[in-house]
Amino acid sequence: MSQVTGMGQVYPWQQAVWQQLQQPRLPHAIMLASPAHSGVEELAGALAGRLICTEIQSDTGLACGQCRNCKLLAAGSHPDVFSLSPAADSKVIKVDQVRDFVRQMTLTPGIARNKVAIIWPAEKMNLAAANALLKTLEEPAGDAYIILASCEPASLLATIRSRCQKYTLAVAEAQIVDTWLEAQDYPAEQRQSAILAARGLPLSALEYLQQELLPVRRSVGVALLKSARGQLGANQVATEWVKLGTELGRPLVWLWLSQWLQDIIRSRVSKQAGSDPIATAVSDTRPEYSLDKVIHLQKLAVAGYRSQDTALRQDLLFQQWLLQWVQE
Repeated sequence: MSQVTGMGQVYPWQQAVWQQLQQPRLPHAIMLASPAHSGVEELAGALAGRLICTEIQSDTGLACGQCRNCKLLAAGSHPDVFSLSPAADSKVIKVDQVRDFVRQMTLTPGIARNKVAIIWPAEKMNLAAANALLKTLEEPAGDAYIILASCEPASLLATIRSRCQKYTLAVAEAQIVDTWLEAQDYPAEQRQSAILAARGLPLSALEYLQQELLPVRRSVGVALLKSARGQLGANQVATEWVKLGTELGRPLVWLWLSQWLQDIIRSRVSKQAGSDPIATAVSDTRPEYSLDKVIHLQKLAVAGYRSQDTALRQDLLFQQWLLQWVQE
């Protein structure tokens, strides 16, 4: 468990839920459910700030940023605001972390009117940790607020979900995301390409622009097309993709392959043209492939994505996938 650093923020696509959170009396166990890469942890931080601020802004409902509580929170040293996340050497929130958290939450606030805790990502609690939290969620102290932020709320125990007031953030509207990116001076064509590549997830779209991932994604698509035409061999392409995955530090190649194939599946089932030009080009190189084969290739790409943290050799996985891709 650690202290929260920063004041959080409320993004434009979160305004509807933020308005709901400004009611005079909030429940003491709150679940914020959101699509991935949409900033739900930032919203949780903004709510934590509101719950301890002494001079809340009347027009926005946000914490003032100037009072003693806000300054301590911004500096990451407020004694009454905590966060619970997986430890650096773990992928899950463990029971000992929750037990320590529960003890902290029973203490009287030190300087703020409330004690606030953020659990993020809440779905990372293992079974023992989740069970250890149940009683505290059911009977929290009167001045304690627990905010569970999750992109996979269905993965949480039903008993956890039933003890929380759930606020669900909808998928961000493309126009809202586009306007937000435009305010950051990105050209229209790049904005639209990033939103498409990110499948509408706003912070992912921003990442595509900030890290200049769009040309990288395009290069993977070009290599895929060339392999289908016999212009590049499977070994050569696999070697390049492994190198690229190492540089990116994430299995984005597998993600892109899976997304393009998913688009092809969707287009064939709906009998409508897709919106991703790379997916359309990929489909056009293999129009003879049955829907079953495309589904099979997509499942293999998903399996490749999930293999990133295993001992499986990525070069062999890519080679095997590419050989099935080029095989008519």
